Amino acid sequence: MTLLSPIQNYLEVDDKELLNLYVHGELDALAELFKRHNSKMRAVAFRITKNNADAEDTVQNALISVMRSAHNFRGEAAVSTWLFRIVTNAAIDKIRALKSHPVYELPNDLPQIFSQINDKDLSIDVVNALKSLPLNQRNVVLLIDLAGWTIADAAQKLNCAPGTVKSRCHRAHLKLAQKLQLDN
Repeated sequence: MTLLSPIQNYLEVDDKELLNLYVHGELDALAELFKRHNSKMRAVAFRITKNNADAEDTVQNALISVMRSAHNFRGEAAVSTWLFRIVTNAAIDKIRALKSHPVYELPNDLPQIFSQINDKDLSIDVVNALKSLPLNQRNVVLLIDLAGWTIADAAQKLNCAPGTVKSRCHRAHLKLAQKLQLDN
């Protein structure tokens, strides 16, 4: 097989051949493959995530997965079926990530609430509440909530399992909420 030149028309090439061309270094072949299936991939992602922004992220993540694993395609199914499976898995991963890190709506009167709080008193209360936590929980809160680390990165740094980091963070949040009387 010879690789197509960038000038040749990819419309005459089937999906399996496009994927094979990409594996052999023809980047434009993958672009053509995605162009062919982009709208259906977005539809699959939207059906699962039920959100345009999340569907867009899902398709981007699927593209990265395809780029990394194109050489593993065995050809037992149609390329489109393989692509839709990758998009489905990426969408499921997105839903799982959202469930483990939910996004909360802030109240509209938040600026009013904060204007009533003395910043100095609040920071002292937060520091004291953090100091009251066991060291392992405090470290997790500092890494994840303040430094913005991922659970995986914090787990690696603290030399423990990601599940341990999650449970420590959850327990710390409960204690902080109680200490700062945020549960009322």
